Amino acid sequence: MKRQFYTRHPDTNEPIQISQGESGYRNVTPVAHNQDTDTAMDMLNAFYNNTPRDIEIALACSMFGWDTPIAKHFN
Repeated sequence: MKRQFYTRHPDTNEPIQISQGESGYRNVTPVAHNQDTDTAMDMLNAFYNNTPRDIEIALACSMFGWDTPIAKHFN
């Protein structure tokens, strides 16, 4: 199973999902059990043990490639 990262798009502030090793992102609405979006994204990131630094690195890798030196953080 690929590691997933949940954050907000830097330009539109919409919730997005980033999949490790894939370019780009997916728009998502990760709301469960009547939670607000940010709480749901926090829970999903906790499930994947994502730190704020992990999410920043994943965002950069999704734009510039998972073969960039910063991606070594996940290896």
